Amino acid sequence: FTSPVIASIGYNESQLKEKNIPYVVKKTPYSASGKAIILDQPTGFVKLLVDVEQRKILGATIFGPDAESLIAIIGVQMKGNVPFETIQKTIFSHPTTSELIHEAYLGIDHLAIHYLD
Repeated sequence: FTSPVIASIGYNESQLKEKNIPYVVKKTPYSASGKAIILDQPTGFVKLLVDVEQRKILGATIFGPDAESLIAIIGVQMKGNVPFETIQKTIFSHPTTSELIHEAYLGIDHLAIHYLD
């Protein structure tokens, strides 16, 4: 546990490059979260490493408030083989930091309002 918190699951970019596994990065900044702004902690991001063809999350990193809890949402999606569309169609409460997960998943299909490629 650091400040801000860092959490990760699955592969990181170095591992994917080493194994020559193709991926794209989808990133949502914490500054897009009303809750992070309310907490006065808008620094951070949610980063997904995605195999777009297979529709699979290969890894993820979250850097910011609640990261230790938010990473579980991605873990459930990855381990349960939950389709991206399920996360994309889920309603996330506002304002919460969990909305950042929603935005990151929407970013996979270029549907997000706030994301960084």
